Amino acid sequence: MQRLDKRASGTQHVRWSRSILASLGGHERVSSMPKFTDYLSDKQKQAIAREKAALAGIVATVVAAVDPYRKFLDTAFLEVRASQRVADFLCDDEQRTVEGMSPKKAEIEDYIAGGLKAVRGNQVLSRVLRAGREATRDFARGAANLLRLLPVERFPAVETLATRLADRAELMQQFLDEEDQDVALRRAPLRVAVTAAVNALREGLEQMDARLRADFGPAFIDSLYPQLDSKGTRVDDAPDEEDDAQPAPGPATGDTPTPTT
Repeated sequence: MQRLDKRASGTQHVRWSRSILASLGGHERVSSMPKFTDYLSDKQKQAIAREKAALAGIVATVVAAVDPYRKFLDTAFLEVRASQRVADFLCDDEQRTVEGMSPKKAEIEDYIAGGLKAVRGNQVLSRVLRAGREATRDFARGAANLLRLLPVERFPAVETLATRLADRAELMQQFLDEEDQDVALRRAPLRVAVTAAVNALREGLEQMDARLRADFGPAFIDSLYPQLDSKGTRVDDAPDEEDDAQPAPGPATGDTPTPTT
């Protein structure tokens, strides 16, 4: 029997536990069919009913913890990540403006060791524009500080440009702080609740299996557990999360597709 990896998501633990609960119900259902009433003894049927009731309560606890966490993840980061993307765009836009100073790069080297390359953090512009959020902030801050080394009388627009870069770096910092201090803090207790529920589920299943061994063999217990993927992190017989995707274009309704080889 392969157990779901402990690192699997809460959603997968819900699927896994519901599948096991359904397997218990499946044995109940089949044992009530006329041709199969004798494959389980009355004692075994009672054991299944008892374990089914106990597991249903545990599954309900997992669902009660996972559902709020999933709903939180679906929306909590939308606004702050969108704001970070805007700050990223503004930082990049100013970096392109800095690059417009290239015709004066020789003169800039008189005041800044390394010239414009140093202003870019010793990176090519394309790398600066593809940087992550924290790196984008740091590039903008560093560029602002170095540009302020240039004399205003020789570079009249440099103070405005440096100020704009610094303001955009601080804007990015504001949104990074918002994620860390607001969204992440609200996430923490929800995640702790999921972890506790998942741990209780796994312990409950261990105890269930131990009790069932009094009346059932290993093959029966194995039959309760669904097949998992090769990594053991997903229930393999559950509908794919992409099942709600739009179907690929194909023949019109009623047409017969041409076989391919």
